[in-house]
Amino acid sequence: MSARARTVRSQPPEDLAADEWNALARWAQEREPWAVGELSDLVEHCLDHHRARGNAMADWVAACRTWIRNERLWGRRGGQGGPPRKTPGGGGGGSSGRGGVAAAARIAAQRLGLFDA
Repeated sequence: MSARARTVRSQPPEDLAADEWNALARWAQEREPWAVGELSDLVEHCLDHHRARGNAMADWVAACRTWIRNERLWGRRGGQGGPPRKTPGGGGGGSSGRGGVAAAARIAAQRLGLFDA
């Protein structure tokens, strides 16, 4: 066994404990205004997604924070689209997929307010 302690991973909980939920809600509200129902739906979606795939995680609150961050970047809040999709003829990502990464980064930067172009 290595010098690093092994992290115990677990399956997704049925629901977050009250103290975990409160800490997560405070964390999320500090970054962006979320309706309680919307935030609750995101957490449920995260846990359901990982249940369906049989994923085990060491920290489910951290997994939910990641899910919320990704919703900010790629979600469909307020009618905003997700990451760019490939289109026929390669206009949305090209055959190598590299063009899509650059476009996705550009969109993410715009949504985060890093530039207005």
